[in-house]
Amino acid sequence: MLGKKKRMRGDSGALCIRSKRVLALEDGVEQKVSPSFEQAYFQGLSIPFRVMSRASGLLAAVFGKRGKDDGGYHVRLMAALQSRAFTEKNDFVMFVTWVRQRESEEAIAGIVTLSKGLSASGASGYESEAFAGPHVYSICNMAVREDLRRQGIARTLLSEVERYVRSLMRENESAVLVLSVEKYSLEARHLYTVCGYSVEDAWEDARWLDSIDRGRVDVPRRILMYKSIRNQ
Repeated sequence: MLGKKKRMRGDSGALCIRSKRVLALEDGVEQKVSPSFEQAYFQGLSIPFRVMSRASGLLAAVFGKRGKDDGGYHVRLMAALQSRAFTEKNDFVMFVTWVRQRESEEAIAGIVTLSKGLSASGASGYESEAFAGPHVYSICNMAVREDLRRQGIARTLLSEVERYVRSLMRENESAVLVLSVEKYSLEARHLYTVCGYSVEDAWEDARWLDSIDRGRVDVPRRILMYKSIRNQ
């Protein structure tokens, strides 16, 4: 159960929202100290360097090729995140779940980013009645540390994203959250479906189609999913 929330300032003055909950580990081994989780978000140029570095490290660990040195991939991911933060400013938001298993140990357990518009989801220029309106946001870079999965971290991150977007809306306004996911990543698709996301059947993955035209088969096909929310 989520505990009482408190508002605080981040390392660079970014407004953060944090909440704590204590969860038991699910590996069947009794632990003296259960990990505690805290939620926070940071905006654009106010994202602290340590958060950016740790977030890109997690992304590299989750999406990098296993068995190979991902040091260069880590650096490229960090540069990409910094570029988006610089160009999008406060329209780029990073949501972070911190885990503390010992009093002196703190690490990122999960992250997700939010950008205004469709470009970050790979659907730039796509037109659909479902995506009409001023409040359209792309969810990207969803990653949870492998040893901490199936503890509700991803769902909590998505809930924090929705809470944040609602805070930007007027009463009775609607917004659309859009994301792309690998077509055959059944676990991820199940997560998004359970959280209320639907597949946009009319969308075609242009990057995948281009790779097929070039004779490449190493680019995974992606689908577009979306969820409409209302600030009531």
